[in-house]
Amino acid sequence: MREPTDEERECSSSPAMRVFDNVARRWGLSERMKLQLLGCVEHEFRDWARDARWHRPLVLGVAILLRVSAVLGVFGDLRQLTNGAAEERCWFARQLAAPSFEGKAPISLLATHLKAKWMFAGI
Repeated sequence: MREPTDEERECSSSPAMRVFDNVARRWGLSERMKLQLLGCVEHEFRDWARDARWHRPLVLGVAILLRVSAVLGVFGDLRQLTNGAAEERCWFARQLAAPSFEGKAPISLLATHLKAKWMFAGI
């Protein structure tokens, strides 16, 4: 699979960041959790969000776009399985006893998995 070009990343970066910010707001995610999910520092996130909101040119790295994509994938699945934002927030934040969740909340597993996966891959 080839890596997207700068032009391709520019076309998707601003819309991806706007949708990520809207989903994070819908779920009531803290600033800290947003940063953990994206694997960035505060000033980067704020700059990206501002540029996306004002439709300024924005080219996110591949790792950031993959992280946003993972969050949006979970969001899409939750939209099909739940009855609105309140249920999404409840499911995402509560500790689940199922073996695959190891008694942890899905949001913490997602943040941990994204960090470990891309650190291991060198992205």
